[in-house]
Amino acid sequence: MMILIPLMSYAGAYLLVQLDAKKGWIPIPREFARTVTIPFVNWRVPYLGANLLITLVLAFVGFAILMSIYAFVYRAVGPKGSPLDAPPIRRKVRRSR
Repeated sequence: MMILIPLMSYAGAYLLVQLDAKKGWIPIPREFARTVTIPFVNWRVPYLGANLLITLVLAFVGFAILMSIYAFVYRAVGPKGSPLDAPPIRRKVRRSR
């Protein structure tokens, strides 16, 4: 999941930024809309800042959803105790007069 969610987030961010560039839903600031050239391989990446920012947001949402699902499943099926666990402490309850 540590590899899958960031990859899915980047792919989703790439698609969202490309659709936003065509449709113009949200104006992308000039600082995030720059094309960055990666040296030594001469690879140009358009909208790198916007892609990385939206990737972080989507990864945060993806991990939050995964954590919520894990919490619900753990709550439903969680540990019931094993024979090695200590028995619960039984205390005498005194009633106050």
